[in-house]
Amino acid sequence: MKKFLTEIMYILMVLVGIAISLKVIAEQIANNVINNISGFVIILIIIVGALWAVAVVVLDFKERIKYEKKTLWPMICLYLFIVVYNIYREGVADGLQQALFFIVGFSVFNFLIARSRRDRVRIDSNYNLRDCKREDADFIYELKKEGFEWYIKDLEGWDEDKQREIIKNEMDAHLEDMNIIRYDFEDVGLFTYYEDENNDIFIDMLALMPKARNRGIGSNLLQFLIVNNPNKRIYLRTYKENPARQLYIRKGFSKYDETQTHWWMERKQVSE
Repeated sequence: MKKFLTEIMYILMVLVGIAISLKVIAEQIANNVINNISGFVIILIIIVGALWAVAVVVLDFKERIKYEKKTLWPMICLYLFIVVYNIYREGVADGLQQALFFIVGFSVFNFLIARSRRDRVRIDSNYNLRDCKREDADFIYELKKEGFEWYIKDLEGWDEDKQREIIKNEMDAHLEDMNIIRYDFEDVGLFTYYEDENNDIFIDMLALMPKARNRGIGSNLLQFLIVNNPNKRIYLRTYKENPARQLYIRKGFSKYDETQTHWWMERKQVSE
């Protein structure tokens, strides 16, 4: 339901942007501005600018939904107040237009500021994240097999049906928290993290295909979590023989518990 409402919100934003663009174009046509080359260029700039601005607003909301959930609802309330206030002052048509201009300007500014902060920890610009989907189950199975079969096989034997069932259960519980890592336009890994009932961040999975390892991607993703959650405890569970333990240690994680097969590691919150 949450994902559905989010997509509806994106669609409404785009439709409002297109509607206002068409309104401006109609006004220019009525004023005979479009009857010459310069007028045509002006209209083209309006269309491109409006679509770009709406795209930035959508990106701003997507960034907030994925990375800054605590600021999402205050921002939505602020935007709703702006819309209602401008409609009350100027009427529906002019009020919506003025409200959208303010929202776009604010979102562009906020998005660029937030992006510049996140880019400080970017190491390899050829990778990005996308939302995980049910159809990615086969890819995740191959990823897990590539990364962990050698170890699981020695512990309990590699059972394909069991591993696929585990992946299905993970998707049922945390699909919205699962991110597919893409490198050079290919799916190369999985990054799953979420807040638990104590508001701590749990890294459920950070795995990469061999072609994407040793490129700073895993380090960058961990650094992203650390930079954006300075006052939160971040913890994870990893196989004892997992070479990535050294990466976690370099990032400030330390072992606080262990089982026969796993280490539990944590990076405690920074004291205020």
